[in-house]
Amino acid sequence: MLAGGSQMLAVLALALRALPRVDRSALTAEVILGTTAWLAAESLAGRPALADLVTRLERALAVEILALHSGLRFHTSRHQAWRDYERGYVKEGVGAGALALLAQLRGCSLELLRRDCDQALDALQRL
Repeated sequence: MLAGGSQMLAVLALALRALPRVDRSALTAEVILGTTAWLAAESLAGRPALADLVTRLERALAVEILALHSGLRFHTSRHQAWRDYERGYVKEGVGAGALALLAQLRGCSLELLRRDCDQALDALQRL
């Protein structure tokens, strides 16, 4: 899993361009781009920006790319800091979307993930 958005898509593009055309699909069959729901929802000119980049890369290199996002959201968090993150005041996730996505794929509920994030922030604020 490549954790991130456009940066990891760029890394994938470089890796694909380094391969012979016949080997590219074998690589993309082994790769998932994992990101946050916020990044997946960001738009540019009325279209989801990341989805547009994925589509362009797929067309340019004749491959299919699996890009997924976590459903984790913070609008119900009891912490203002997480609600500010929800509103887009913070953009950097440092792989948070992919980590949350992996937890979801392993059966962790979104509510448990959000509660765990609240508890982690509680612990940080006690330091």
